[in-house]
Amino acid sequence: MSVWRLITREIAYRKLDFALGVLAMFVAVGSLVAVMTLLRAHNNALAAMNEVKEQETIEMMDLAEDDYRKLMKEMGYNLVILNKEEDLTEFFANGFATKFMPYEFVTRLVNTRLYTVQHLLPQLYRQIEWPEQDG
Repeated sequence: MSVWRLITREIAYRKLDFALGVLAMFVAVGSLVAVMTLLRAHNNALAAMNEVKEQETIEMMDLAEDDYRKLMKEMGYNLVILNKEEDLTEFFANGFATKFMPYEFVTRLVNTRLYTVQHLLPQLYRQIEWPEQDG
């Protein structure tokens, strides 16, 4: 008797056991395929949701950055760049700088593309005597 003949006779003798075994195997493979398909679909849906949320976050951050820029502009200027020869004691005592800076320095500062420096305002101050005001 060959092995295949023994197998077929065993299957014929235990038909219900064999059918239940084959059914269990199909259920296991089907469950595995279903779970893998559902996980792949979930990953695709999650990736799409993440892209939407990322785009929304970028838009919100752009709006917040623009709002902060406007707020900082309304608050006034918070950085003063002086000539290196300027005496700070004299600057704070007088309220204005006595040394001038060349215009090329501003051009060079603008060309550095610093995102934190967004609005440059040159100021030219000098204290003068106003005789009509004193009298």
